[in-house]
Parts: sequence; C-alpha cells; structure tokens
Amino acid sequence: MVFAGCLSSNSDGAEKLKLHSNVNVLQLDVTDQKQVDDALDTINKQLGNRVLWSVVANAGIGAGGLLEWLTTETVAKVFDVNVLGALRVIKKFLPLLKKSRGRVVALASPLGHFTVPMVAPYCMTKHAVVSMMDAFRRECNIRGVDVVTVEPSAYRTSIVQMYNVPKEQLMRELRQQAPEVIADYTEEEIDGAVRAMDKFTQLLIREDPEECVDVLERAVTETNPKTHYHSPWGLDRVYPLLIMSLPSEVADFVINLTRNLQMKLLSRSPKG
Repeated sequence: MVFAGCLSSNSDGAEKLKLHSNVNVLQLDVTDQKQVDDALDTINKQLGNRVLWSVVANAGIGAGGLLEWLTTETVAKVFDVNVLGALRVIKKFLPLLKKSRGRVVALASPLGHFTVPMVAPYCMTKHAVVSMMDAFRRECNIRGVDVVTVEPSAYRTSIVQMYNVPKEQLMRELRQQAPEVIADYTEEEIDGAVRAMDKFTQLLIREDPEECVDVLERAVTETNPKTHYHSPWGLDRVYPLLIMSLPSEVADFVINLTRNLQMKLLSRSPKG
C-alpha cells in the first residue's frame, strides 16, 4: 500500500495515481501543519495492524532570478516548501518509523553542495535539506531508523521551469525592489541572464525521469541502504564534482566566466 500526498488531491497527477489500486491519494500541502496532521490520522486509520515502512519527502519548488531581484517573500516560500515542509512531514511520521524500524528518504540535489546564479533560493534550500538529513541520520541511528538522502540530477519535469522563468514574472519581482536595484540592470542584462541560464540547463537536463524513480525505489527498498543515492553518471554529475573540487576563488572564476561567455554569445544570436 502506498500513500501519495498531493498538493491538490484533484489534480491531473493525483487522478492518474488514483487509477492504481494500491495507491491512496491524500490532500497534503506540506506548508500546512493541519494537513500534515490530518494525513497522519488518515494513514494511522488505514494501516490497521500494519506498519509504515518509509516516508519519502519529495515536495519541492524553485524560484528563478538573481537573489537581488527576488522578494524575501518569494525566497521564504521556497524554504517553507523545500525545508520546513520536509521537516514537518518527517517529524510527524518519525514515531511510526521508529516502531517499524523503517526509513526516511528525502530528495536533495547536487545543488545542495554548490551554488549557481539564477537559482540561488533552490540551492540554499537543498544545502539545508542535506544538513537536515545528516542531522536526522546521526540522531536516529540508535533508534533503528535508516535516513537516506537522494540527490537526483535535473530531469525534464515541471520544477525545471525555475530555470526558464518568464521575463514578466521576473519584472514583477523587480518592481517590488528599491528603485536603485531596478536602475542597476538593463533590460538586455535581464534577458541575457535568463536566456543564459536556460541554455546552460538544456546542456545538463536529463530526459528520462524514470531514472530518478529507479533510484528512489532502491533508496526505499534496499536491505542495507546507502546514506546517499545519485542518478547514473553523466556530464551533469561531472560538472558539480569539478566545481566542488576547486578552491572557491577558482570555482567562482569558472562559473562567472562560463556565464559571461554564454551571455556574450547569446547577445549575438536571435532570440527564441
């Protein structure tokens, strides 16, 4: 039996899940403590004499744009879902997992170890998730609960839209900043930054999200789980490892050089 928490229990994705006889769809907004509490009550009732084996914290959103462009409220929303949402769910279900000597699995990201411009809020939250899972793993080990962090590559799913944020959305954010912030960036710079991030992402994006599903399945079911799981090897895994192996000054230089070259090349090419 699988319990699937969905932001909207009537969404297209939720309706597809309902077609599976072993899946129970639950209304679950991880930013709403009452919905988390209600989910636990529902699961307890449906479990009966059975035990809960694993909880997978998968909710995640992003926000595209330079940190200076984004409102504090926008950044806080990403933290509320990606970090505090996972924390609410894990804390609530941990007593059940202690009884079953089960498993906590949470999705982090390679971006939980290094940060790139234009998606900093996502990077910041994934750093926090990595740290949070390290803490849970070290705190829960003596209770017989396995704590596993999954760091998948980027796949062509809805969350990658944060890399291709509409200019209109960015401008709404910018218009809420101080006038001197807006005045410091030209329209060409904003266009160039957005297009450069999108082009860079297209080089690293993976097309088959089933890879991630396979990794998650292993994280949940393997008898002796690893502490960390990743997507299969590819260019998108080599680049982060390269950046993380460099001194910070060199890493900054490489990231900024790459970004500036992309923006220069894009400025000479037609838009679209």
